[in-house]
Amino acid sequence: MNETIQRALFYGFAIMILLVVVVYFAGLSTDLGSVSAAVRSLILAFTGRDSSGKFADYPGGAPTATTTAA
Repeated sequence: MNETIQRALFYGFAIMILLVVVVYFAGLSTDLGSVSAAVRSLILAFTGRDSSGKFADYPGGAPTATTTAA
């Protein structure tokens, strides 16, 4: 009888561990997409690129240098 209880406790523990692993995997797989998108956005911002990965244009409408003939 004692061995039967130990075996039942072991199987219950193994099932609980398996459940925890499955839940963590499901959570990680759904969160990984949003985390990778955030990291990509930060990398683009730090390197000065827009959302398509191209370098941003210089701002338009800036004053130009003009020379006058003396």
